This record gives sequence, structure tokens and C-alpha cells, in this order.
Amino acid sequence: MDHLAALQAAVDAALTDRRRVGYYDDAWLQPARRWSAAIWERARGLGPLLPGPTERAMAERVADCPLFICGAPRSGTTLMRDLLDGHPAIATLPSEGRYFGNWEARLAGRPDDWLAPWTREWLERLANPINQPPYWLLGEDPGVYVEFARAMAGWSEALTGADAPRLPLITLALAFATRQADAGSLRYWADKTPGYEIHLDAIWSHFPRARVIAMLRRPEAVAASHVAGIAQSGLRGTPTHRMLRNIARSHAALRRAAVGGARERLLVISYERLVADRATVMAEVADFLETGWDPALSRQTILGHDAEPNTSFFVGPRTGFTPASLREYFWLSLANRRHRRLREVVQG
Repeated sequence: MDHLAALQAAVDAALTDRRRVGYYDDAWLQPARRWSAAIWERARGLGPLLPGPTERAMAERVADCPLFICGAPRSGTTLMRDLLDGHPAIATLPSEGRYFGNWEARLAGRPDDWLAPWTREWLERLANPINQPPYWLLGEDPGVYVEFARAMAGWSEALTGADAPRLPLITLALAFATRQADAGSLRYWADKTPGYEIHLDAIWSHFPRARVIAMLRRPEAVAASHVAGIAQSGLRGTPTHRMLRNIARSHAALRRAAVGGARERLLVISYERLVADRATVMAEVADFLETGWDPALSRQTILGHDAEPNTSFFVGPRTGFTPASLREYFWLSLANRRHRRLREVVQG
């Protein structure tokens, strides 16, 4: 493993900032690509790690039972994921799946060649998936990542009869789920990706039994967090008017789902309520998922590691958000109107 360890050290050297602000900078990306390519080649040489009878039984139970956590960016989706992470009935992906509306289309044109790019993408995320130490969530032994890549190959082989459009996501979910200490207690695998609410029709088409938790936060607070996050990272982010437009679209999509008969599969959670009364809200989440209460629901973790809050939620202006242009004013007004209409449906 000396060669892999050297490549991993190069990735570590590039991760000089606690946030993943250099993701598109060669200082981070090129070492990560070299490392993931080497891990994948080593895994290919060793061959797929095929699931055993216990893992196959777990897959039959949970493969078609995903839990998707969605909502507008900076509306509390990360907080919800971190609170669900430690529940023994849920195997939670440590980074955003970004499958629907992104990787699904990118992999659609390569039905026989999706495994390598998808696995390497996730290997690279595992080097720094949560913007904070420890960066290597599966540990610092390169062999662990080789085994993960072999598990991805093994599940892709075991699931050859699965519906092709959802095969990459299920393969990923089961590769993570089999790392759980007690796979026998699992009932769901969870993927937190903001924006999935726009794709609920596709999600429920591929996964009719999927449960969805959507986070809802006041548009002004989301906008303030967005501006503070850009200021903190120093990067040029999504223009504020476009971010406000996305909030309005997010709320419209959730309202359509809520009034369209999806109430038993969809739970909309107020971020403000969650922050004010975490125990009560998480008890409601446990009831929705029918998993029962577990003390882990009150603790923020990522794969068992304590997780820090998104610091951009706590820096910058605390008095709200003031539109800086007519476009921002228009989209904020529309987002607020749709926010109120969604709340009326949810609370009614």
C-alpha cells in the first residue's frame, strides 16, 4: 500500500483549508483524481467483493426503501442528515448523492461503464466529504477505500437485474449500508441532497416506497445564510437573485407534492421549529419513519464522528436580509408568498 499511502499524503497536503473551497482547484482535484484512480485500479485487480447471504438479505429489505432529505440549500438539510446519521435503522450517506438531476443524466449514456466514474467520484468525496476534519471518514488506511471500491463492484454485479436508472444509487447505498455494525436492524438508507424536491416525480417513479423529509426555512434567513457563506469562503457563489428563485421553485414543488396525495410519504419540517425544540421535532421524524426513538437522534454525527454545525449559519449579518436589486426583491417576494402557501398546506 506504499504507493497508495503516498498518493493519499498528497491529497492531505492539498487539504490545507477546513472547507472544501478548493474543490475545483488543481491543488485539491488533481491529487484526489490520481489517488482515486489508483484505488480503483487496485480494487479491479483484486476483484469484486461479493455480498454474502446476510448482506443479500439486508438488500432485499432496504434497497427499495430510501429516505431522501431535501429542501432549498441552507434550509437545514445538513442538520437533519447529521441528526439521522446515528440511528441504527438508517444507513446515511456521508455526502450528497446528487444523483437525480445530475449524475443520473451523466451516467445514462454509459450503461455498461458507469461503475468506474461513479465509484471514483465517491472515493474523492470520502477524502473530504463534510468540509471539516477528520477528512478520511473511513479511516486513514488506504486498504479501507480499496475494500469500499470492491464492495461497489460486488454490489453492481449482484444487482445486475435492477432497474438501470437507479442501479448506481442503490449500489452506492448498499456499499455503505453493509458497513453498518448491525445490518439486521436497518430499514432505510438515506441521501441528503438539496434540490431533490424538484425531482420528486422521478424519485417516486423509481422508488415508490421512498420517504422524503423536506426542510423549510424562512427565505430571508436562507438568503442571509447564503450571503454569509459566500463571504466566509471567499468564493463567487450562485447569484443571490438566482438563489431566491430556486427557493421559490423549491417551495412550489413541495406544495404540489403535499396537495397531490404524497402526505404519507412526505414530511415537511420547519428549520426554526427544529432549532427551537429538537427533541419534539425529531420524535415526530421517528414517528414518520416508524423507526422508534433513539438517543442518536439528538446528536449530530457523520458516520459516527461528531459533526460541527455549518458555520456559515452563525456568522455574518444576524438581522435578516435586504434585497440589493429589483430582481432580488421580486424573487424574495415570490419565495415568501410560496413559503406561506406551503406552510398553510402543511399545517392544515
